[in-house]
Amino acid sequence: MAISNEALDQIVSSVLSDEDMRVEDIPNLDLYMDQIITLFDEKIRRAPAADGRVLTKTMINNYSKDGLIKPIRGKKYTREQILQMLVIYNLKQTLSIGEIKQFMQELYGEGGYEKNDRREELSSMYNTYLEHKAASRDETQQLVEQMAHRVSGLPEQQARGALILELCSLSAALRRIASGLCTGEEQ
Repeated sequence: MAISNEALDQIVSSVLSDEDMRVEDIPNLDLYMDQIITLFDEKIRRAPAADGRVLTKTMINNYSKDGLIKPIRGKKYTREQILQMLVIYNLKQTLSIGEIKQFMQELYGEGGYEKNDRREELSSMYNTYLEHKAASRDETQQLVEQMAHRVSGLPEQQARGALILELCSLSAALRRIASGLCTGEEQ
């Protein structure tokens, strides 16, 4: 099955038109788990998990159990914990939980969550990411168009296969780079 330029454009546009939750979208008050799940579902427009949710109770419990977010006190989560969940949500699209944990521990430094409140740094880092993501979307669109142009003279099935392989290779390389930055190791 060959893919037309229009179909490719539609796929790229769909993937790149996801919506992100902004730091300002996080309320300045503590929230219960169900409220956090609703907030994520309302603010993030991406492919949801198998059960139709962007974030689940199990995910939140696992993040807490694995030490990815500050330990919860009581039944409500703070704005900083919700921001941590938001960062984790974005990182887990590509990185393993172990790599994310290493990244979060490095971010919070010696003494970890108990001694360090990194809410402002986390907010600033996330806002910078969102600003740069807009430019990356444009660059991604251009890159995919260039890749498609390089294979455009081939028979349709061969062009489609070559494009898929090239996109997968690029994805794998970018994933290894991100992993290496988290772990400090060459991949």
